[in-house]
Amino acid sequence: MITVSRRSIIIPQEERVIGFYGDNNEKIIGFNIAEPPVRNYSYVLYIEFSDGRTNSVLLEKENNICIWQVKAEHILSSGVAYIQIKAISQNDEIWHSPKATVEICESIDETNAQYSPTLLQQLDDRINEVNDYADTYITNITQQITDQIDLSGYVTEQQAQNMINNSIDELVLPLNRRLDGEYPYPD
Repeated sequence: MITVSRRSIIIPQEERVIGFYGDNNEKIIGFNIAEPPVRNYSYVLYIEFSDGRTNSVLLEKENNICIWQVKAEHILSSGVAYIQIKAISQNDEIWHSPKATVEICESIDETNAQYSPTLLQQLDDRINEVNDYADTYITNITQQITDQIDLSGYVTEQQAQNMINNSIDELVLPLNRRLDGEYPYPD
């Protein structure tokens, strides 16, 4: 937790990294505010990025803690950024903390990957595998229905529909597992 006391922002080393540029998995950062009293003020967090852009976020209040739910739209670039908290009372009194530095990590740029297959290609390959499996499975089921007709001389429409419904139920789970990267059936 980050502490704001006596006009200082004290950031523990493990809290210096506030997130990754482009990450939309929200992180929650708490500010323990010693002064001025949280209940009498609204707190706004200002962020200044190394490229000169700024952003601001209204902090949520819980007792003496102000909460920042870090969202992708709050983080405009990677690198070192400055944060500052401003408290505004109902009487328009304004209190400023000093600036403090935080770090926003950069993600590896996927467009520069040269030798490994892209994620989209891997997903496309997996979908093609599932389609091939489904085609083979449906061909086999069709053959089973045809064989059943040959043995008994006929199959009622209801019997054929039941065989198809049972076959579809047996097909869906393996296909879903295959799409998830599992291999529940022999190749």
